[in-house]
Amino acid sequence: MIRPSSTSAGATGGTGGTPSPSPGPASSGHAPHRPATSASPSAKPSSQSAKPSTSKPAAPAPAPASPAADANKAKPAGPTSPSVSGPKAPAKPNPNRNLILGGAGAGVLVLLVALLIWKPWRPSPPRLNEEPYKIARFAASSAMDDTPWSMQREYMDILDKKEDALLEAYKAGRLSDIEYRRSLQLGWYDKHLDRMEKFYERPPGRRMEYIDSKVLGKKFKEIAKNPGKNAGKGEPAGKKPKNEDKSDDLSALKPEEVDRDDSTEEQDIKRWPADVKQKWLEYRKAVAERKEFYKERERLAKEARKSSATHPSTAPGTTGTATTGGAAGGTDAGASTAPRPADSAQ
Repeated sequence: MIRPSSTSAGATGGTGGTPSPSPGPASSGHAPHRPATSASPSAKPSSQSAKPSTSKPAAPAPAPASPAADANKAKPAGPTSPSVSGPKAPAKPNPNRNLILGGAGAGVLVLLVALLIWKPWRPSPPRLNEEPYKIARFAASSAMDDTPWSMQREYMDILDKKEDALLEAYKAGRLSDIEYRRSLQLGWYDKHLDRMEKFYERPPGRRMEYIDSKVLGKKFKEIAKNPGKNAGKGEPAGKKPKNEDKSDDLSALKPEEVDRDDSTEEQDIKRWPADVKQKWLEYRKAVAERKEFYKERERLAKEARKSSATHPSTAPGTTGTATTGGAAGGTDAGASTAPRPADSAQ
């Protein structure tokens, strides 16, 4: 009995291959007839698939490409988005942050302006019944310039009257050199401001008489009485020594020898009220002219005395009259009879 070959169906499964010839009759007892392999290339995979022990699973065929995938491939590559682990994009400016910074800057500016106006670091004006050295400390500070003029005059008056108390405070170390010398200068201002007011209270014709009697120092008063003599020798004009027992050249200055500081007088006067400043300048000019008048009178009297000693033939009773022009005509010539060239200017 002849059975059909089991591989006949697999031989005809190849694509493009020709079917193998049908097997011929075989006798029983012989080995089964194997079909001949086809010479065409398409038959080779079919013959290999007939071997189950040695065949490998065929690779899956690629899926047909979809139109959407082809469209994605055709598009140009755009900018790639940054990865999560890459650098972060710059943050957008926060308008609220700028507003806060601006407000803080404006607050600081307002605070600085308030401090400059208020000036809390400056000392407060002392009471008029405070210790004199405390008033002197305040008067030596720049806060004195911001005090009303009427209050400045009150402080000056106290410093002028309490000069001895200021000297004791300076000796005790409660006042520095700058504070003590400044207090003396302010007291000197007060003294001459009072004299200036009295000077203008008098009529113009009697103002020089007031200077001769109240303003000029001992030296000039003696010159007015006795011109040509060494009156008040060794004493500066208009200044009374505080202590005749002065220190020697090898010793330190005594507290009584420390004098006022007049280096800031010009700047001080510029800060005074306009009317006070104008009167002060006119008053000081009149005093300076009066001093120069007596200095010139003393110089002429000395020359007359020297000339009379050199020429003893001068007639008695006429000594110095021709030379001085009446400047030294007698010892009774007082301040009221001396020429007053400055009276015309007043």
